[in-house]
Amino acid sequence: MFKNFKIGTKLLSGIIISILFASVTSYFITENTTDNLVKIESDIILKEISKNFTHILDTNINMLSSSLDLFLDNKFYKDIFIEKDREKLYTVASPIFEKIKNDFGITHFYFHTPEGYTFLRLHNKGIYGDEITRFTFDQAKETKKIGAGIELGKTAFALRVVKPYYENKELIGYVEFGEEIDHFLEILKTESGGDFSIFVQKKYLDKEKWKSVRENKNLNDNWNSFGDEIVINSNISEKTLNSDKIFKKCFNSENSKMIQNQNEPTFISIYDSEEKKGHMCGGLPLYDAGKRLVGSILIIKDFSEFISVFEESQFNFIKTLLLLFVLIVIIYFVFIYKTIVNPIKNLILLTQEISKGNLTQKISSNSDDEIGQLTKSFNKMTDDLSQSRNNTEQKIKKRTEQLEKMNKSMTGRELKMIELKKEIIKLKKKINN
Repeated sequence: MFKNFKIGTKLLSGIIISILFASVTSYFITENTTDNLVKIESDIILKEISKNFTHILDTNINMLSSSLDLFLDNKFYKDIFIEKDREKLYTVASPIFEKIKNDFGITHFYFHTPEGYTFLRLHNKGIYGDEITRFTFDQAKETKKIGAGIELGKTAFALRVVKPYYENKELIGYVEFGEEIDHFLEILKTESGGDFSIFVQKKYLDKEKWKSVRENKNLNDNWNSFGDEIVINSNISEKTLNSDKIFKKCFNSENSKMIQNQNEPTFISIYDSEEKKGHMCGGLPLYDAGKRLVGSILIIKDFSEFISVFEESQFNFIKTLLLLFVLIVIIYFVFIYKTIVNPIKNLILLTQEISKGNLTQKISSNSDDEIGQLTKSFNKMTDDLSQSRNNTEQKIKKRTEQLEKMNKSMTGRELKMIELKKEIIKLKKKINN
């Protein structure tokens, strides 16, 4: 069917198909570009969050270490510790504990014996004498220097700094400062604009102590809410975490396991809500002070504005590109129509005139391209046909004249023969008479 179309129709059809193809291609390019750009931007943000988390950790370790150094240099508290007067030490050290708690957020304050047993917890006076089995303490005990890092207890994380306690270069024990890490997530939220939840493998926690802590806070037992992992810290309320579709898509144990398997900052996906398009979900692997991979920090960040601005910019770019493409195609079509289609149409008209015997028609052409050469060849052919016809007509005319002369000559002879016959007949009659 297409072969019966005229050249102009074929060209126009080709142009329309080209524009449609360009439009569809532009759409898919835009979609793929958006997805790739979001992934690239997400990877950049996740790496930046990972650096920020490390920076927050180092900054707080330095703060705890500096605060601890000031205390270790105070001989007054050191002498009381040497006396092993727990009650007196608690009485004189409590005010300074309250001050550093209010000023620096230090929530844990310990005195340990050289053998590794707790002598005094200023934050929980009634519990002492238990053996310390933490990585930070083991590090300080082994190196006789600072031991620092985040420790996963039975129900929560804490950042701990432990240092040896000396009197005249003799080891008399260890002092430990610690703080909870809930505010780390708030700092990360302020810096990145995202929301965070820390997932931990339940095998590192104590189920009964977790249940007890939840009861003391008048919270429901959520031990089985996330399979073999659990949310130990989050800057999102539990109600939102359990009800919001977007948060549920991102904050789950499957994604946490994915992050731990990748073992690096990882982009997971983009989730769309009914209200907004584009919530980036990703996460970081989480190690404790013993270099154990204990869980992950999952992150969700609203990318809707970023995607909207980029897609608008991309749409304007594609629109401009398409308009330019259409303009070029139209100009090209006009050029093709003028330089190819019209000359071909003129040639068709000329052949029709030639078929009627009109050899006086010619086509003007100033082009030296193939169409121009074809037009000149056609004009030459017309001239040749005209010349040939003229030559033929001259020959026919000349031959006709010759035939007419011969005809007249033959007619004269015939008349003379008739006269001769008449004379012979008359002569015979005379002879007979």
